[in-house]
Amino acid sequence: MAGRMRVLCRVLTLGLCVSVAASVGCLDASEPGNLVPATVVEDPSLPRARWNGASFHIEELGPEGAPVLIFLHGGPGDDYQYLLPLADRHDGVSLADEHRLVFWDQRSAGLSERFSAPEALSLENHLRDLEQLVERVAGERQVVLVGHSWGGQYAALYMSAHPERVAGVVLLEPGEFSTELGKLVPGFAPDLTAEWVNDWAWARQLLATDDHARADFALTVGLLAENSQPGRNDRPVPSWRTGVASKVHVYLAQLSERSFDFTANLDRVQPEVLFIVGGATEDLGAAFQEKQRVLFRRSRLEVIPDAGHNDIVYWRAAESVALIRDYLRTLDLEGAR
Repeated sequence: MAGRMRVLCRVLTLGLCVSVAASVGCLDASEPGNLVPATVVEDPSLPRARWNGASFHIEELGPEGAPVLIFLHGGPGDDYQYLLPLADRHDGVSLADEHRLVFWDQRSAGLSERFSAPEALSLENHLRDLEQLVERVAGERQVVLVGHSWGGQYAALYMSAHPERVAGVVLLEPGEFSTELGKLVPGFAPDLTAEWVNDWAWARQLLATDDHARADFALTVGLLAENSQPGRNDRPVPSWRTGVASKVHVYLAQLSERSFDFTANLDRVQPEVLFIVGGATEDLGAAFQEKQRVLFRRSRLEVIPDAGHNDIVYWRAAESVALIRDYLRTLDLEGAR
């Protein structure tokens, strides 16, 4: 919650500046870090790496040379802060004890470099990002993908192109793997008069200024006022910074306004795939994931009772980690060493 409290402080600070600017002055909103946390381009103290023409906020935990787990956060446009409890010590052990954990903010999301051009944020570019990240952290070895929500869709995009590169897959309430599967999600028909429709339209106009700090700040403040999404039944989780460009060009333009299909070759994935869902999630919960998991040769579905969409990776992370640890023990990780 610390990240959200920092945002609220910035909101209060800006309001105060409006009333007292004549007497005490105010921070320049155009300066990096004044409205929202600075990206790796603006803050040299942040852990970073550069590949595929972009600079990414990235953090690696655990012994080098150990099997690699790559974590894929939700959104699009969110960041990995809320996934970090999956790396914490639960019952005295951590996934980082025997595995190399890779957390990163995706292209134009979180604290990674921002882009405005739609072509820079294409799904093809996202696929290249993940391809090159796998090569960077694992070389020719296989990896284990751990994806939540949109991150699960991102994992499916990668698996469709490279089913042979995964030694294991953990999908925590993934979004739909295709437009057609999305029509099976409970509550699929959108309410075009809903508040979120106005929010997205506003965000699209705001992004046209190419002022990512102001756009990200405005959307973050808007998200603070939103309750849990219908059907998710979860509690808020912390975030460093929301990426408007990613939400507009990836979520709106490519996942919502056009057809997509990440299901090709999922039946060629050799290891069993673990699905974890919250028992309180209605839209992306067990009933929907039963329709998605049949796309794999082998899969299993585990339910965390009374948990919502974000709860399974943050508030109830210990339960998910226990399931992930048990799952990892069943895998043949020889190709990941």
